[in-house]
Amino acid sequence: MVCQSLSKVEHIDQEGIDSASFSDLIFETFTTQLSHGVEVPVCEGGAEIEVTFHNRKRYCDLVRKARLAEGALQAQTILKGINAMVPASLLPLFTHREIELMVCGAPDIDLNELRQYTRYGVTVDPDAPHIRILWRVLEEFTSEQRTLFLSFIWSRTRLPATEEDWSEQCMKIHTLECSNPDSHLPVSHTCFFSMEWPRYSSVEVGKAKLLYAITNCTDIDADHTAEGRANMAMSLEDET
Repeated sequence: MVCQSLSKVEHIDQEGIDSASFSDLIFETFTTQLSHGVEVPVCEGGAEIEVTFHNRKRYCDLVRKARLAEGALQAQTILKGINAMVPASLLPLFTHREIELMVCGAPDIDLNELRQYTRYGVTVDPDAPHIRILWRVLEEFTSEQRTLFLSFIWSRTRLPATEEDWSEQCMKIHTLECSNPDSHLPVSHTCFFSMEWPRYSSVEVGKAKLLYAITNCTDIDADHTAEGRANMAMSLEDET
């Protein structure tokens, strides 16, 4: 928003504003408000220097510089941490997208990969109708909805970047046994990357219930209940 406002001021002449009318619209001095709400000068004596039609571009440059420098200390600290693992001099060899991929993994949830690392409770048939419904629902989800699903079940937004990063982790699916499945929401246990999935009657019902859960159930506060511990103790099949 600051950049958009500065751009308007910098190119205000394109709106038909000249030096005569500028002072009727802009009442700024060479100061800016930082993220923590404190007003600071962007140059020596900035609080006493009015922004005019002729010095507006310098004002915009100084404000941008001040705002971009706000996180300099934090950025240097992050860089110091990165440098402890990988020489910072090597970072220019990669684009920011490549570094993001190596550090965080792919932003899109690969369902084929997720299937590969999914295990089912011993009483769960991977070919059961409600399990097929689950995968149909995930296939119909958008990329953003799949990210919300992963956050709902595992409290993270990306899959591990490599097979080594997966280690012994896997998504665990159990059946939520209940008398009226279509009236129940799925239950997740984020600490265990696990979900109890009701025997929904259709893809439409399953999708509506899961969408509601991933959109509205964002608190992580019940994993260490008796139900959560019992879920962790459930034995799993070795193969999906």
